Amino acid sequence: MSYRIFSAFILFLLFACGNSTQKEAFISGRIEGGQGQWLYFEKLLPESSKTLDSCQIDGEGKFAIQKAAEDMTFYRLRLGPEKRSTNFGAPDNILILLTDSTESIRVELNAARFYDPVHLEGSRESLLFGEVQEMAESANARLDSMRRSLRTNPNYSQEEAQTRFVAFQESIQLEIVAWIEAHQGAFATLQALSILDPNQNVALLDTTAKILSANYPENPFVARLSENVAKLSQAAVGTKAPMFSIPDPEGSPIGLQDVLNKGKLILLDFWASWCRPCRQENPNLVKTYQRFKSKGLEIFSVSLDREKDAWLNAIKEDGLTWYHGSDLGFWNAEPARLYNVNTIPHNFLLDQDGTILYRNIHGEQLNQILADHLE
Repeated sequence: MSYRIFSAFILFLLFACGNSTQKEAFISGRIEGGQGQWLYFEKLLPESSKTLDSCQIDGEGKFAIQKAAEDMTFYRLRLGPEKRSTNFGAPDNILILLTDSTESIRVELNAARFYDPVHLEGSRESLLFGEVQEMAESANARLDSMRRSLRTNPNYSQEEAQTRFVAFQESIQLEIVAWIEAHQGAFATLQALSILDPNQNVALLDTTAKILSANYPENPFVARLSENVAKLSQAAVGTKAPMFSIPDPEGSPIGLQDVLNKGKLILLDFWASWCRPCRQENPNLVKTYQRFKSKGLEIFSVSLDREKDAWLNAIKEDGLTWYHGSDLGFWNAEPARLYNVNTIPHNFLLDQDGTILYRNIHGEQLNQILADHLE
């Protein structure tokens, strides 16, 4: 997993200008290297942004944004004209603030690293947002370091390296969970949730969404979080798996209920012939199936392919001898919609009653769970 502090629902909001006059500045400070440039204060909305104020930075780098924020939500200071977002985050001339009309913010900035304030005071939620940013950057750096270390260590097999990496990744996720639990009620928890694996933290997302909804009932970003949690809850661990029926390779209907009757544990596996990580995972899945089939494991693979020939050829090439189905609907496939699947490979481990026991487990982690249940 890659942790980026500006989540998808913030990145696309970065746009536009105005002016105002008040005696006391809402945001004031100094920007080293910003002399003569224009500074814009903008409120972020789900599909756009709204400029609240603007000012020109003086010859000493000082500025004063007069117009106050409105309700608590995401805002931004933008230095100069618009820049395109990058794959690594928001443009470098953007500083995100979490604030409302009750605050008075003082900030010291450097134009070369505008997104990373030298000093900021007067905005508790913006400071918490900075903590989330640091947490995400640290997570990225530590995961990259661990990944490089495991790749170059000859003492670990591929499976052992994967197990260690997953365990390390989970430890970082627990740190993020602890931060969110320690700051429940803060608006910044909304951003912290964006660097968690949502599928593994549905309960925490649900709790946080309810608290934020009570604190900020009119906020559109909180409303979007609640909508996303509702979708995730459709196939959360501990709930009953949604039933569906799709064509098998011969064109006959095959339903999840049919496969549930075939084993003690059912792995519902989402994949596609065009998905390289899925194809790389398939040899491991074949070994897992050979080890546990006689002990009660069954697999039902749902393909998100669009072309039947490609799907059938991949089944044959990879030696996948279990149950298969696909409506050839790509990402709009009915099972993917029911299970809120937006990345593959993706899987769910079910018991005979159709209860979801685990979600998105692979490699040695999957083998260990199966061994605990079946051996």
